[in-house]
Amino acid sequence: MNKDKIYTTTDYSKFVLIKGNRVVEEQERRVKGLSESIKLRGLKNPILVIEDDKTGKLIVVDGQGRFSACKKINVPVRYTFDPEEYQSRRHLLDSIRSINKDQKNWSPTDVGNSYSVTEYGDSYGRYMYLVNMGVSHSFVLKACEEFSKDGECEVGSKAFGRGDLVISDEVFEKVKMQISMLQNSKIDRKIWNRQYFIRALMKLRRMENFDVYKFIENFEKFPYEWKNCYQVNDNIKSILHVHNYKNRKKAKYYFE
Repeated sequence: MNKDKIYTTTDYSKFVLIKGNRVVEEQERRVKGLSESIKLRGLKNPILVIEDDKTGKLIVVDGQGRFSACKKINVPVRYTFDPEEYQSRRHLLDSIRSINKDQKNWSPTDVGNSYSVTEYGDSYGRYMYLVNMGVSHSFVLKACEEFSKDGECEVGSKAFGRGDLVISDEVFEKVKMQISMLQNSKIDRKIWNRQYFIRALMKLRRMENFDVYKFIENFEKFPYEWKNCYQVNDNIKSILHVHNYKNRKKAKYYFE
């Protein structure tokens, strides 16, 4: 094996895509675009691989989209060996993330998916479950933050990106129930699937006389009373207005 040499092959069975790298099936448009480019100009940038000591297979470290495009249009794959030595699966995945983040290719879902298959993956598995319920990245992190007690969870964007996300079982179950409740309501997803709405709703849940079920009931009865807004405090006011409309038990929120 010469790590300075570029190799060429049409034997696609030699390669494997590491579990935890981005899911190519979710990026069909990107692969299609790469296929058209490779048809016109060939594969200029070789993919980066390492050899699996146990199986002899070539693990794609960088370029699984390019590999999939070459395979799709049946053209030779150009590849070279990564000079880096990896001590663990997490080390390898961290390197893959670093390469792709530098190229601005990875989405939050890519990051979550990659960490969910490591030894640190329980919290990322919970994160992926919640995102796959059809809510946004920011919705999940903010909902977990609002339900979390002091020190129970670590859900900041920096912690998420470096692999230190912590979502407890209790918080996961609460957020899952919250999402299901909103999904089963008649409230437009465009309204509730936003971080400022969920932050407002979570703050109000702590207030005396506020009943989230009453809010949903009133919203469904009087949707015209809702006012769209784009700040947390404005959402608090709109939610309160709908909740209190023709409701004897008025809820109050004291702004700081």
